[in-house]
Amino acid sequence: MIIHTDIMRFYQDVIEHEEYKYLFKDLVVIDVGCNVGMFSLWILELADRIYAIDIAKENIDNLNQTI
Repeated sequence: MIIHTDIMRFYQDVIEHEEYKYLFKDLVVIDVGCNVGMFSLWILELADRIYAIDIAKENIDNLNQTI
């Protein structure tokens, strides 16, 4: 299967014009395998609640330091 994407359309409509922003309201996010939490930190402003889960205590410790 080949999927063709238009990167400029994605960037302009989705990122700049926030085309799908209405979908991202009061989110409950589960970041499984969060590592040091980059995704969790990126989506923080849109989320009502975030659960960051990782099996490595070291990663969770690093996430907590970042927070």
